[in-house]
Amino acid sequence: MRIYNGPAYLTLAVKRGTGLPASAELAKVCAAWLKDAGKPDSDKATLAVEVSSKEEQTLLLQKLTKHFTPITAAGGIVRDGSPGAKSRLLLIYRRGSWDLPKGKIESGEAPPEAALREVMEETGLKKLKLESLLPDTLHVYQQGKKWMLKQTFWFGMRAYSRTLVPQAEEDIEWVEWVPEAEVLKRKPMYATIQGLLRSYLRKSQQ
Repeated sequence: MRIYNGPAYLTLAVKRGTGLPASAELAKVCAAWLKDAGKPDSDKATLAVEVSSKEEQTLLLQKLTKHFTPITAAGGIVRDGSPGAKSRLLLIYRRGSWDLPKGKIESGEAPPEAALREVMEETGLKKLKLESLLPDTLHVYQQGKKWMLKQTFWFGMRAYSRTLVPQAEEDIEWVEWVPEAEVLKRKPMYATIQGLLRSYLRKSQQ
């Protein structure tokens, strides 16, 4: 388990197939975060937690949903699959930060279905193929007077169309194909997204 300093959010990334940290350690970290924060809107809520299994994720979710309103979302890391395309990934620019396309899961939707729909809506891409299941992320943010706990399901995808149309109603200003070597150089970018992309790129190069 690793703990990072950052802005007022908590992030959870599940690394499948790796070692299982002790439940007592996770419970201690979770309790310490809530105690240090005092309440969710405290400026001391500066912790991000990374765990290694679905079992530990379930435990943490059970603890945190007592304090926050849970919602689920889905999105994707999209690779350019057009003939002759170089190694490029898709990034969007929204509300002052580089990001990945994602959105809320609608009632009755499965996460893969929602991920495809959201990526198509936010980027204008029409031909997408799911390729892999990526780590989930979990983060906390404020919406009005409520503090939300968003679990996002991520999928690796390949696009076979290149026409990009940013979804203006979702405050997306740009959609851009970015060479892999340049992806992590785009700033600003949320730590959650940086970690997810770094893990994806590391595995793709193995």
